[in-house]
Amino acid sequence: MAFIASAIQEKGLIPGLWLAPFLVSKNSRIVQEHPDWLVRKHYYDQDLGDDRDNDSDDNSKRRKTKAKLPGLGCCSFGFQDSSEFMLAHPAFTVGAYALDLENPQVQAHLANVFRIVVQEWGFKMLKLDFLFAAAQQPRNHKTRAQLMWEAMQMVRTWAGPDTILLGCGVPLGVSFMVVDYCRIGCDVGAGWDTMQRFFHDREYISCFNSLTSTLARWALSGRFFGNDPDVFFIRDWNMGLTLTERRTLMLLNHLLGHLVFCSDPLDLERMSSEQRELLGSFFPWSSTPDVPAPLFMIERVLQPLPKVKELYAIQVQVNATQDDDPSQRGVSTYIVLTNLSGRRQSTNLRVMDAIVANQNDAADTDEHGATPGDATSPSVYFHATTGHFGSAAAAYSLNPRETYVFLRVLDSAGRLCGMRTNVAQVRLLVDKDNAAASMSVVAGQPHSSHQQLSVHLIATLGGSVLPTMEIESFRYEARKLQFTVKVRPCIFRKKVTVWLAWKTAEQEGMQADMPLSLNGRALQRHPALLAGYGVSLASCSLDV
Repeated sequence: MAFIASAIQEKGLIPGLWLAPFLVSKNSRIVQEHPDWLVRKHYYDQDLGDDRDNDSDDNSKRRKTKAKLPGLGCCSFGFQDSSEFMLAHPAFTVGAYALDLENPQVQAHLANVFRIVVQEWGFKMLKLDFLFAAAQQPRNHKTRAQLMWEAMQMVRTWAGPDTILLGCGVPLGVSFMVVDYCRIGCDVGAGWDTMQRFFHDREYISCFNSLTSTLARWALSGRFFGNDPDVFFIRDWNMGLTLTERRTLMLLNHLLGHLVFCSDPLDLERMSSEQRELLGSFFPWSSTPDVPAPLFMIERVLQPLPKVKELYAIQVQVNATQDDDPSQRGVSTYIVLTNLSGRRQSTNLRVMDAIVANQNDAADTDEHGATPGDATSPSVYFHATTGHFGSAAAAYSLNPRETYVFLRVLDSAGRLCGMRTNVAQVRLLVDKDNAAASMSVVAGQPHSSHQQLSVHLIATLGGSVLPTMEIESFRYEARKLQFTVKVRPCIFRKKVTVWLAWKTAEQEGMQADMPLSLNGRALQRHPALLAGYGVSLASCSLDV
């Protein structure tokens, strides 16, 4: 095991190991050699309460009722065997018993296990599963909550302060500020939903059930621990999820999760073009190596239609830079609509857009001193899936289990909005004499001989979602009316559709009758799309 951990570290990665520290298999050596280490079933009656330590003949005769062992959804315990030990989980094929953490010998044993794994073997990340087994029944006059809290404190002490811990199968409250990451819902299944939904089983395995927790508990992430929403899927073999459902799962897990896993072997040769497109459309994360994550923030998750519980709207703010100068910072606003229901749902962006306008536009004024209060028009959004531009008041129809991503391109005062150095939108300072402009000069002040032209770049991958942080450079040669964009390399080729947008009044040197090009390809102009807003658009597709 030490050799494996060392080999992983040599690749520049952090070695991790899965453990279920509080469980032991029924067939394990510990059960045979140390039965006193196991939690025994409670027998009690209503008058005496817990009389485990009272062995008088009178009390033994009064033991009538077996304790109702508490369940944890899919881990409910109606399957208890005939032994004296509590069957904590049907894991490991034959089932598993719970270790009694009240026993000092058990504590010493587990402390030694963690010492070997972390210090001798060198695993710096541990996923600890089935942790609820520490507190399935009260004992020693301690509540289950007290037992669970003490168990989590012991785990952190045994692992050490520098070991990355991912808690799984654990009550959330006792994990606050103890683990680095925590599973916040049930396991994701290879099917969207099951009939268990109607049997009040809160932890049943399904994609729908997992996403419900992910959407409800997003605010915990980054505050108490990093949320682990469980895995996503790319493959279509041995899979009950449609491509639409897999895209929704991957998008929401990446958007709302702090730690994201894929459950597939990444066999690119076996993947279809649709699967490769899905793999390359990480949002808001990057799909290219060694690229920092964007400075994005989930502002809120709402339900725009009160009567439709399974329709959600998510506001995402992506910051352009970490520059201390507020004038050099910018924000791109995305609204994500997701329909988890089995029915087609229609809604608009008005509710969320009103909040966005009040939040982002109130502090801004244009060159004429206009503010959002001077304009009553709803904002304009770019619909990444269809490649269309539309008003926030327009109705959008989502198929069952479908998710849409919208980028705000015009604010409530009709101004182009967005960030300056993010891949989704790039603002350039164009030297109208002879020089080129790039992202690197945005932070500087324009020279008096320069014309400031705001050109916004919107990149979409195959018409699905907006990738971020994937543009390495973006330049404009004023003499040739030619744009050049360089996309960071990926593990496979993909087709990117690039849109350029600029205010028509600012297009000096970019006359409507002159051809524009991007990477040597002619840009197709779209004069009718946003003409009413005084915005010019052009687009083309690139193989990268």
